[in-house]
Amino acid sequence: MSGRQRSGRRAFFGHTGLFSQYVIGTAALAASILLLAGIFPGLARLQAFGALIAVAVMSGATSFHLFTLLGIDPNNDGGGLFMAAVGVWVLSLVMLFLRRRELAGLVGGFTGAIIPNQKQ
Repeated sequence: MSGRQRSGRRAFFGHTGLFSQYVIGTAALAASILLLAGIFPGLARLQAFGALIAVAVMSGATSFHLFTLLGIDPNNDGGGLFMAAVGVWVLSLVMLFLRRRELAGLVGGFTGAIIPNQKQ
């Protein structure tokens, strides 16, 4: 493998890479905002969407750490950051289970917007 390929991959997926900083950070921020918005009764249905985003982000994070050269402890913190990601992933799955009716409503509304009802 050439140095150019190696540095390109590091630049994209590394600690200071474009993908990890901006795209994943924005998705994690959106998930946090949606989960916190659910504190208000009128916005409780948004927690299901926030938990869905959190599961997706944390699934990608744990997969990258488990199945690439990053490993579980790239920051020499004893794996604490990895364990936090696993904790968020598990708790987001619990939230999805608790908000499964709201999630079904969101998916149904999204599907209805994409595929119009043929019955008239």
